[in-house]
Amino acid sequence: LHGSCRYLPACLRPCTWGPAACLRLTCCCDCCCCCRQRTLLLAACQAVVYTPQHEHFGIVPLEAMAGGRPVIAVNNGGPTESVLPGRTGQLCEPTAAAFAGAYAQLLDDKAAKKMGAAARKHVVGTFSRAAFGARLNEYVQALAS
Repeated sequence: LHGSCRYLPACLRPCTWGPAACLRLTCCCDCCCCCRQRTLLLAACQAVVYTPQHEHFGIVPLEAMAGGRPVIAVNNGGPTESVLPGRTGQLCEPTAAAFAGAYAQLLDDKAAKKMGAAARKHVVGTFSRAAFGARLNEYVQALAS
């Protein structure tokens, strides 16, 4: 993705363009092609399958959840810090069978939409600029007292 578009807090601003506005997802560079494509892909998918093993953190699961999509990821590394199994997505072993089983749980539209809504709420409440600011303020206040 282009430049700083990869940083989630900027991607939580209300969308100001086109048919994907329902995701309320845009980027800091005012609709570069890569962000538009990502938003349209998220709008068209049921869930995001994230397969890297040993990923240090990974912004992709956060972008997917910010777009209201559950995430299926390997139960290792960064996704274990962001994906809440059974609530915002699934964490599974790095095998085709495990991923297929996790995805099968999301074939029901109602279940996928419910999990996607929970994913968005989780990302906004935990990883947004406001959430980070509040947490930082708590630490600063504690240090000052």
